[in-house]
Amino acid sequence: MHKETRDGPAPAPTAAVAPDATVRSAAEPAGWQTFRQLEVRQLRRTISDLLQLTERYDALKARHEAYLKLVPQLQAANEQLVLAIFGARDLQQAAEAVNRQQMEFFAMLAHELRNPLHPIIMANHLIGDIATRHPDLTVLHDIIERQVALLVRLVDDLMDASRASMDKITITRCRVPLMDAVQGAVEIGQSLLTERGQRLQLDGPAEPLYVEGDLERLTQALSNLLLNASKFTPQYGHIAIRVRAEGNNAIVTVSDDGAGIAPELQPLIFDLFTQGPRPLHRAVGGLGIGLSLVRRIAELHGGSVRVYSEGSGKGSVFSVYLPLAPSPAALGGEVYWPPHHAKGLRPMQLVQNA
Repeated sequence: MHKETRDGPAPAPTAAVAPDATVRSAAEPAGWQTFRQLEVRQLRRTISDLLQLTERYDALKARHEAYLKLVPQLQAANEQLVLAIFGARDLQQAAEAVNRQQMEFFAMLAHELRNPLHPIIMANHLIGDIATRHPDLTVLHDIIERQVALLVRLVDDLMDASRASMDKITITRCRVPLMDAVQGAVEIGQSLLTERGQRLQLDGPAEPLYVEGDLERLTQALSNLLLNASKFTPQYGHIAIRVRAEGNNAIVTVSDDGAGIAPELQPLIFDLFTQGPRPLHRAVGGLGIGLSLVRRIAELHGGSVRVYSEGSGKGSVFSVYLPLAPSPAALGGEVYWPPHHAKGLRPMQLVQNA
């Protein structure tokens, strides 16, 4: 029962309330909501990470299973590869043995062919002595002489091919005027050039060029190039030989306007027994040995040989690179310049027709 006062009824008593109680009760729902939101985000992140890990695990598991399936296949393939390697080695050894036997046979054949050639050559010399009194024999003598010379060359090429395949070609080095080898090659090829009415232009250097090498072998290499050019150049065609210095090398270039070389054949042209399409005339013949010998002789002199042709029917250019040697003048000696070599560029033309 409330007591009355003079001013009226007394106010009802109230419980004591802390000053921040109302604020705290209002703040609690907002904090809880924020906490719940953080928990949800964290839970989503965790679930996402777990899903990614699961996907990675599944991918790794699939790879592992594929690897387990691949291992036997790789083992089987490796075994087949090993067997193939051994088989290839056996085939290579067999091929090398056959090639060695082939070269030995060629050497024996060339040696046996030499024996009957000598009496044929001697008999032809005797015919030549008699031919002056019997004009009809002169023609026969000339035919025999040309054909015997061709046969001798083929036999020599066979011998050299067998030596080259067994690395038995040797050279005797001395300081050689390069033009001597060029002139020797021209003398060897002159009869064929004359017979076919081909024109030869020879451009020599202004000063003599020297190389350390074997004059006979260098002459052989250059004559092979010249005869090859004549062989694949039509009658009355043009062949040129140019000798020049470039840097530390002497370069001998033999070019022609003949049959040319197909692009697919050029990388193989210096391999033994490689030949392009036969020319219409078959008088020259050949075994596909000459260019292989050119490369081998150039290599023995520390040089190289290259070929260039724009293609079939567009002629060809063969270039022999040989290291230059000091001239005798540079070494304090006397310069040797053969009398048949004029200084400066000297064209020589053969426009004869048999």
